[in-house]
Parts: sequence; C-alpha cells; structure tokens
Amino acid sequence: MQRIPSIHKYCNRWCERCPFQGRCGFYLAQQEGSAEIDWSEGLEEKIASARPHPFQALDLEEAESLQKRWQAREKAGPFDLEKAPLKLFYKNWQKQYAGFLKELKQTKAVQELEKMAFLEQKEILILDNALQVLKHYQRFVGPKITRALGGKHDELNMASSLQSDCNGSAKVAVLALKHIRLALEDIVDLGITSKDPLIEFLGNTNRIIKLMYFDFPDMDQFQRPGFDDLSEPRRNGAF
Repeated sequence: MQRIPSIHKYCNRWCERCPFQGRCGFYLAQQEGSAEIDWSEGLEEKIASARPHPFQALDLEEAESLQKRWQAREKAGPFDLEKAPLKLFYKNWQKQYAGFLKELKQTKAVQELEKMAFLEQKEILILDNALQVLKHYQRFVGPKITRALGGKHDELNMASSLQSDCNGSAKVAVLALKHIRLALEDIVDLGITSKDPLIEFLGNTNRIIKLMYFDFPDMDQFQRPGFDDLSEPRRNGAF
C-alpha cells in the first residue's frame, strides 16, 4: 500500500484510532520493529523522491524578506519561551489537568468501570471514551505548544507561510484541546465528579484554545497531509 509522505508529523499519535495506519511510514516502521528510524527527520521524503537543487526554486524576493525578518529578530533580542503568556497559562492549566484526572480516577464510576470486562451501556461507553481521551492527551499538548511557539520565533523557518511548522504544530495542539473539551463536556453531562472544579477546568481549556488562536490566527488554514485532504466520511468510510 502506498504511503502518504509526512502524514505522521501532524497527527495526534493515537495509532490505534487512526484510519491511515497502513499509509503511515512511522506506524509501519514501529510494527516492523524499526522504531529506531526517526521519520521526523525527513527520511521518508528522501526515500520517496530526490531533493531538488538548492537554487532550482530560489525566490529572491522571499530571500530578501527572510533577511529582513532575521535582522528584526536580532534587534528584538532572544525570545524567552518560558515567559510567553501562552506558555505560562499552559503550565497552570497542565497542573489543573493532572489534578482533575487524579480526582476523576478516584470517583466511584471510574473505579467500577475499571473492573468491568465488557462495555455495554451507552453511559459507560461515553465515560470510558472520555477517560481514554484525557489519559492520551495529558502529555501531548505541551510539546506541541512549545514547538509552535519556538517555530514562530525562529527567523529561519519561514513562519510567515501558512504551511509553516509552527502553524501545523499549533493546529494539532488545538485539535487535541478540542478533543479534551468534548471529553470534559461528556463528563459534565454524566455528573460523576465535583462540578465546580470541572467547570473551571473546562473554562480554562476554552481560554487556552483562544490564546492559541491569538498567537496562531492562520493555523486552521494549514493542510495536514492526508487528514485535511479528505473529508471525515471519506477518511473513515461512509455507511
């Protein structure tokens, strides 16, 4: 089966739920016991096609613009990632995330869920899905935000382009945050935990999404290979 180049670079790293397993070089390498291959370094693209000559598609106007941005960044001084408002808010949000997940695991509903051999009732399925979502993304969002912010302030990554890595990383982070928000809304509806901390956490999740859009207003226009080329019914099959 043919692969989709770079599809793994902007996914949610949840291979078990991905409809593109058979077209992802990263997933196939893991299945074949070749986890030491670092596909993120572009090896897949090198194998797929030869690189063009570095001067073949040289855009002099873009090169001049890049030089000006570089000079502007040098005048602005070094960027302190840890003091960025988005990163500071994320740190507090992450602490709240860990605390809420710990509280959720101690609820009677989740403890009973973990003892079940089969998931049959709708409410149980919803709870199990919400719990799995929260567990999966607990350590996923932070590195994506760090990469996005770092890329935004890296004068060499052509950050003005819609297809820049900072927009791609930001988009994946926000998709994960929206998935977390859906899980939290399901838990609100189920009414299995303290309502006030849950509503506060849900509100802060909405705030961090807004901060992401403030820093990366064009991220939705980033086209992720494979995922954004097909509509959801076409990705997953229409029934």
